Amino acid sequence: MAAVRALAGRRRLHVTYIYRSRAAAAYLGELEDAAQAGLIGFRGVCTSETGRPNLSTLIDTAISASASEEALVCGPCEWAETVSALLTKKGITVRTEAFTHAGASDGPAMVCPG
Repeated sequence: MAAVRALAGRRRLHVTYIYRSRAAAAYLGELEDAAQAGLIGFRGVCTSETGRPNLSTLIDTAISASASEEALVCGPCEWAETVSALLTKKGITVRTEAFTHAGASDGPAMVCPG
């Protein structure tokens, strides 16, 4: 969200946001408001309503909507790796912010300071 807030209205942005439910979708309202104000392009995909999207189709649609040669991918590690690889194959420069869900049993060991 930091990048969207910093660049919205100053640079062409398109956000494709995949989320499980509206209640669990952080910043969804803010993204929808920015899109309605014409500051960003936006496509939301609620998987509880439509199921998981076909990533190849989703990526093609996002590339067409944004006309960009770069992408920021944020999501769970395995998903981010898959999406980044698909984008890279299409010539898109990718930056990734990946995370492990706190409830995942197969993620890396958690280190807690203190």
